[in-house]
Amino acid sequence: MTFITFEGIDGSGKSTIARMVAEKKGYILTAEPTEGPVGMELRRATERGDGCIVEALLFTADRYNHTERIKEWLASGKGVISDRYFHSTIAYQLAELRQRAEREGEEWDGGIKNRWKEWLVEMNRPASITPDLTILIDADVETALARAGNRGQLSNFEKKELLELVRENYLELAEDGRWNFAVIDGTEGIDGVLEKVMREIERIS
Repeated sequence: MTFITFEGIDGSGKSTIARMVAEKKGYILTAEPTEGPVGMELRRATERGDGCIVEALLFTADRYNHTERIKEWLASGKGVISDRYFHSTIAYQLAELRQRAEREGEEWDGGIKNRWKEWLVEMNRPASITPDLTILIDADVETALARAGNRGQLSNFEKKELLELVRENYLELAEDGRWNFAVIDGTEGIDGVLEKVMREIERIS
């Protein structure tokens, strides 16, 4: 059966679209971080400010358990949509690693970035499966933050400088060539976004 992941910066609209697609297709909708023990510990680590390396490790541990459930659902003949998956860890933690390097006066260039990126990719390899399609709902940071602000208090991730880097990382991942990405303009009206997403899903069905 089909496994689709939705990615995007906070406020991009990905969660709304993921829910609508799951309802239309009759797929199971799941999300990361999960509500399991590791997912809850991850939330506590984020609140404590344990740092991007600890968060990356906990995200991956949570994903390992999550992936086992996804495999079970797929094996039972059900389609699955996940609101965030391993590309989120790469995009967000890579951005946080850059910000940490800049704060501490450490060197950061294309080579260093690529080494950290590959570390995150390889760490997630045994904890994940490759989605049939990854849909990136892309939105500029100003639009996304305006939407996120309307939801209430901003999370630690919902900061302009960070999200600019995260968006850049997502777009680079979409161009990487190792994964089947579809990039959808998330600044359009919801009906238009949904129509384009459904067209991409039909392409792989």
